[in-house]
Amino acid sequence: MADAPGRPPRGRPSAAEEGMVGMATAVGRLHASTVGREAEHRRRLSTFDGDVTTGQGYAYGMEAWDEIEQACAATGLPSGEAARDEVARLLRRVAHPGPGAALTHMDLNPTNVLLTPKGARLVDFEGSRFGHPGIDVCFLHYPFPHRSSPWGILPRGVVASADAAYLTALSEGGGDRSLEHHDEVLADGAAIVLIGRLRRLRLIARPDQTPHDSRRRRGQTVDQIRSFLRMAERADGLTALQGWTDDLADAMSSRWSDATHPSAPLFPAFAARR
Repeated sequence: MADAPGRPPRGRPSAAEEGMVGMATAVGRLHASTVGREAEHRRRLSTFDGDVTTGQGYAYGMEAWDEIEQACAATGLPSGEAARDEVARLLRRVAHPGPGAALTHMDLNPTNVLLTPKGARLVDFEGSRFGHPGIDVCFLHYPFPHRSSPWGILPRGVVASADAAYLTALSEGGGDRSLEHHDEVLADGAAIVLIGRLRRLRLIARPDQTPHDSRRRRGQTVDQIRSFLRMAERADGLTALQGWTDDLADAMSSRWSDATHPSAPLFPAFAARR
């Protein structure tokens, strides 16, 4: 999370937690202020150039699951066939979230948040779209940054504070309709993001990686599965996907010692806590 110009750098764990809570609050306000306004959003987009395209991330169909099943067969990892029908229903739900759709950022990470005297501000909306809010919210729980280094996990207390701040901002912003099914929304979004990660299984399994890349890819995948399971157990549904991903994490941990050893690092801004 970057400080706005003129502010001193923030390196203390307490300041890092403040930044996470600020990001969660900003996301909650974004969702609350845009839920149910998709038609207005489309009208605004239409005033731009005709070839404007947004929100391609995490927009996929069963071809993604086919790719994962094929990778599991090729690498000898547990088959996800038993979760196939459940995943098909999940993909339909997320592609058509109905009245719960909101403007989603789609790329939440510390580098896309500015901390200002008036609170956290989200930047870089290039990939944003009107869609399923759970895809944003799950990044308050997942190891991050999602695609870059250094990666790390968040202290559980920080995750809880961020989740509570999101819900508070959602409620105060008039997003009560989204609160009723928050746990299911969170689990669905987390599942979609995890499927995106698991499309890399062939790469993760390659024996010719550097030790650094191997540890990072395998460790982050196992940690992300464990994070997904914590989110999913709060909700109803996705039982088949939970069972398979739990088996997958166990299989990865048994096959590759670097998937769990050494243990996952805290994200650097929180390292002083350990």
